[in-house]
Amino acid sequence: MVKKLVIAVFIWTGSVTAWADMNMHEGLWEITTKMEMVGMPMQMPATKHTQCITKEKMVPQKENDKDNCKIVKQEMEGDTVKWVLECSGKDAMKAEGKTTYHGDTFEGIITIKAKDPETGEMKIINHVAGKYVGACK
Repeated sequence: MVKKLVIAVFIWTGSVTAWADMNMHEGLWEITTKMEMVGMPMQMPATKHTQCITKEKMVPQKENDKDNCKIVKQEMEGDTVKWVLECSGKDAMKAEGKTTYHGDTFEGIITIKAKDPETGEMKIINHVAGKYVGACK
């Protein structure tokens, strides 16, 4: 379930007009995600992936099952994008995230709250960082 939660939290689509003045370099980005599970002493290893980020799709995402997840709130403040994502079904959860762009880099945080049938309620914090690496392929 944890893996599915991490993947689901990166699903998002944005609006071109709302993000037109964002200080973000469109292109291919290398994104590092470090997961922290609240209450667990073990550290999870960081993961990396690359993604083409544009002003139409500004939130770091991993492509996967998008059917059960929806952005229910999104807003922009300066160079920061904030959103709330809710997923339904057997892996129901709620995630709140924000990403701040600095031209060729960004950092962000995503807080996930979910109920696991085996362990009860859990909270996962994903720290994300990105760097522009070139043009999209």
